[in-house]
Amino acid sequence: MNNPVNSLSPDRVWALARAEVLAHEGDFVNHPADPGGATNHGVSLRFLRSLGLELGDVDGDGDIDVDDIKALTSDDAAELFHLKFWGPCGCDKIAEISPILAIKLFDVAVNVGVRQAVKLLQRATVPLGVGVVDDGIVGPQTLSAIRALRGHLVSELCLQQRRFYLALIKKNPALKAFEAGWLARARWIPSI
Repeated sequence: MNNPVNSLSPDRVWALARAEVLAHEGDFVNHPADPGGATNHGVSLRFLRSLGLELGDVDGDGDIDVDDIKALTSDDAAELFHLKFWGPCGCDKIAEISPILAIKLFDVAVNVGVRQAVKLLQRATVPLGVGVVDDGIVGPQTLSAIRALRGHLVSELCLQQRRFYLALIKKNPALKAFEAGWLARARWIPSI
């Protein structure tokens, strides 16, 4: 019997992921404890500056500043997310195996970065008995582990995400301001 969740088209999985992440991220915020600086639709000023003028100068005035963050639309954010997070995380390949895992991994990546998100995914394989080296790259071994573990991996990724956030807060207590939101995000499992 064919599982309807696994038969979702890549475009449909991306659309679901996009909607969920944009809902999690919200609109413009400039929290003083956020090391990324001003943020809009999940795109921080630090991230936007890392992209350089070609992608980061949203308002076209020759620099990258808070005005660019404010000018960013949800469609702009989604385009950047697809280019810099969805693709580099291998979410299209993962979506063919487990759409729910692809959406969860993408959400984690937007919040903690691609390499760290993939490392958390790889660490999640260890307690489940498949242990993949946490090199931050979605290669054949990681994809094989995802195929073997499928549904079990999402819950374990949530636990790894939670541990990561708590370790960040322990290292930098100013980040406690984000604890409730981060832990809610770590508990979140996509429903499709």
